[in-house]
Amino acid sequence: MKLKYCPNCIGMDIFRNAHGVQQCARCKYTGDMKEGAIDEINAARKRIISDKKENTAPEQKPVITNKELKERLEKLKAKKSADFEFL
Repeated sequence: MKLKYCPNCIGMDIFRNAHGVQQCARCKYTGDMKEGAIDEINAARKRIISDKKENTAPEQKPVITNKELKERLEKLKAKKSADFEFL
């Protein structure tokens, strides 16, 4: 059985708008929709998800060296607050 799906977001929520053109309810894509078996749709969905993961670079935290940590601790030494004191 072939199902219609959106080529943009691989959504299957398709309706005809006021102009009689097929439109996706998820991403508002308007135009010809693709048809395929559920296996094809799932494969296309996985491909889009993996492409998005590859294109987004992971956030990198700044690297703090031991020297910078020692400098920060030196600045905090002998400072007092109401709760604690750095020695």
